[in-house]
Amino acid sequence: MIRKTESYWKKHIESWKISEQTAHQYCKNNGLVQSTFQRWIKKIEKRIVPIKIDLPVQNSYHNNIVIEGSGIKIFLPGNVNPTLLSTSIREIKNCS
Repeated sequence: MIRKTESYWKKHIESWKISEQTAHQYCKNNGLVQSTFQRWIKKIEKRIVPIKIDLPVQNSYHNNIVIEGSGIKIFLPGNVNPTLLSTSIREIKNCS
């Protein structure tokens, strides 16, 4: 039996989250052992560091979004594309 890597499970977890299926349904449809899948969810999500997002005050001189976590501070313009922001945050989480 070939051992699955963490990246294999991360991809399945991301796919499951957007699938709108229960974990049971997703595992059944993808030939995964549910207990193993659940164990990887706990293992991977335990390492996710919360990211604090401070939204700008409307009358603020600097109309920025500040993302702060793990000693990193990222400043973005207030009009940043929400899809791009979401994708960026997901990719940052995958790097940890």
